[in-house]
Amino acid sequence: MSWKPLIYIITPENSERTVLRAQLLGADYNVAAFHSSDEALSCLADSIPHLIIVDADHAQDETSSFPDLMQRLEKASPLPLLHIRAPDGGDYVRDIQRDASDDTLTRPVKSLELLSRVGSLLRNRQLLGQIRIQESFLASKDIKPFCANNSPPTILLVEDEAAELANIRRLLEGIPCNVIAARTAADALWHVKRKTPQLVIVDLLFPDLDGLELCRYLKRQEETKYTPLLMLTSVPELDNRIVGLNSGPDDYLVKPFNDMEVLTRVRRLLNRNRGHRKLLGNNLLLNRHGYTDASSGIPGQEFFRFVYPEMINWSQKAQLPFTVARIRVSTEESFLKISSETRSTLRNFDLDFITGDLDLSLILPETPSDRAQVALSRILARSEEIGVPPWEIRLVTVSIGENGWDARHISEMFKAGPHDLTGPKGHSANGQKILIAGDSDGSSDLASVLSAQGYDKVEILPLEGNPVPGKVKANLVILQGDLEKVPELLQRLIPSLTDPETPVLIKYTGPVGGSPTPSIPDSADYIPPGSGTDYFLHRVRNSLNMAQLRSGTEEVESFLKRLIRLLEEGDVDVQGHGQQVANRAVALGTRLGLEREELEALRWGGLLHDVGKIFLPGKIMAKEGMLSAEEFMMVKSHSKLGYDLCRAFTILDSALPIIKHHHERSDGKGYPEGLKGDNIPLLARIVSVVDVYDTLTRRRPYRPAFSAEESARILRSESENGMWDMKIAGEFLKMIES
Repeated sequence: MSWKPLIYIITPENSERTVLRAQLLGADYNVAAFHSSDEALSCLADSIPHLIIVDADHAQDETSSFPDLMQRLEKASPLPLLHIRAPDGGDYVRDIQRDASDDTLTRPVKSLELLSRVGSLLRNRQLLGQIRIQESFLASKDIKPFCANNSPPTILLVEDEAAELANIRRLLEGIPCNVIAARTAADALWHVKRKTPQLVIVDLLFPDLDGLELCRYLKRQEETKYTPLLMLTSVPELDNRIVGLNSGPDDYLVKPFNDMEVLTRVRRLLNRNRGHRKLLGNNLLLNRHGYTDASSGIPGQEFFRFVYPEMINWSQKAQLPFTVARIRVSTEESFLKISSETRSTLRNFDLDFITGDLDLSLILPETPSDRAQVALSRILARSEEIGVPPWEIRLVTVSIGENGWDARHISEMFKAGPHDLTGPKGHSANGQKILIAGDSDGSSDLASVLSAQGYDKVEILPLEGNPVPGKVKANLVILQGDLEKVPELLQRLIPSLTDPETPVLIKYTGPVGGSPTPSIPDSADYIPPGSGTDYFLHRVRNSLNMAQLRSGTEEVESFLKRLIRLLEEGDVDVQGHGQQVANRAVALGTRLGLEREELEALRWGGLLHDVGKIFLPGKIMAKEGMLSAEEFMMVKSHSKLGYDLCRAFTILDSALPIIKHHHERSDGKGYPEGLKGDNIPLLARIVSVVDVYDTLTRRRPYRPAFSAEESARILRSESENGMWDMKIAGEFLKMIES
């Protein structure tokens, strides 16, 4: 089971414990709920929490047990506390909470605020830990740490309602700050370009652009990516799984809000901004004193040697896993590309170091091995996009906390070298077996080429005589031979495989006039004669990726179909929609002459195009009347939610553009990105057409079902008016009418 942060809930209210626990479990946290601090104390021998949610009044009454609990947990510092208080309470909380590491929730607790505060506190703990390590290193070198100036911070308030704007400005008078008001997104961006604010408060909806889009834009800009964003919303059901913390906002307030809660949120987020400025300022000091690479600003070996044992010590005390990765590149040009691009794929609190001439080391806090592999696969995929071939990269990872806590043992593992070489999507020495069969003269040469690229299980399979049926097991078979011999070799090879779907890559030798014409099985593909080594390795990698896709299909498909059943559960009108869209999309793709890989992507994309809707509130999905602007915004989020959910599965990579873009329109008026015409991925355009037709034929809460004839007429009319790809729609209509 993958590691998850452990959260203690301490409140005497049974119903409150139950609700909080359910919400946190649904957000993928480990949770232990207690009636009192005494109960929590009894569990410390078995587990250390990473955050405590506590009833503020109850903690005040526990004059001995709660302080005892906190004293026992002091070694895991900074352990954040989230205090739950009544709307008219708070004096006690103000007296005891620590500005840097604690926070508050006002009853009644809203899911959106709960989950955003929890995520914020856990991330803030990493920020404080990094600052502590930086300052310890600087102190060891007799360098005074960075100290931010005490000038009043600038707060940008983006709100189009005059009364709300005036109310928040009045509240902010209680904090020494400069407030800049903006009534539109354009005004806000103009102010940001003039002066970077220390905090942005933004309404979810205003006329020219919704608040989430503004937040996403600000988080993508170098000047504002560390600027905290506080979002105001009037939708209590809005869940941060819908909008996503990576959409931009750092925290939320649900209207109508308590005055003290506004001030508390602002103070917390300004503290966060000061922390980020301190982190960046300390990095500048490291650079100034020669502890970073001069050109990139990435810390070097000496700082890494200091940070690494500090991370082990801290993580051991707090029972937090982390992963260390070393990326070794074979050329200086590739190293420069990777080192400059890596930071864009890392989280704010991940650390990178240059630890050798061609070595880049990463520390990923609170990251067990399974999550690290997802993060590292993105780095490697990005490397290939910028022109660094996978065979130039060697990667070794160690997940600390999963492999024991002996620092010397961990250090030796990390020094041992690349015992887990990997390229994008798991190419390389990951146990995948490659067999080379056919022309024996060139088999040894091919085996040498593959071995040199890190494939550690390469064998030569003789095909003389008749191999024993069903005894040959491999992830990929490379069959060499001339045009005349290949059919005969295939007849002997295929029956010998334990899995007849094992991919076969045919490498033709000798002269070939025109394209090869012999009949080959669906699981086989060929490499044109005269292709170079780079292309050969590229095809091997792709074939292994497809093999991995097939080997994982049953388990992953079972899980994803459970998600689809969950989505369709309770609504007989949408049951079977995903399967129907998948079937028709594949049939349409076949008519359009698409390749096998594209048809597989259509199948997955059709099945899962609406999977993001499992995160939407049921009452919105079942609403019979017109959706409000905020409700419609939430519904539109499902394509991005589905994309975020599915990108964790390697086998769905080719289907991700479908899941994300199936609501784009040819006229550019779709979502999530407003793509237009051929800029919309082809497979997404196919699924869009099929999805529209199938949805029209089904009853929805706000309208009855249309007949097949009427649905076809509507689809044709909308396509002629520029909404959908006319060529694809025309071919689809021919298909269903035939």
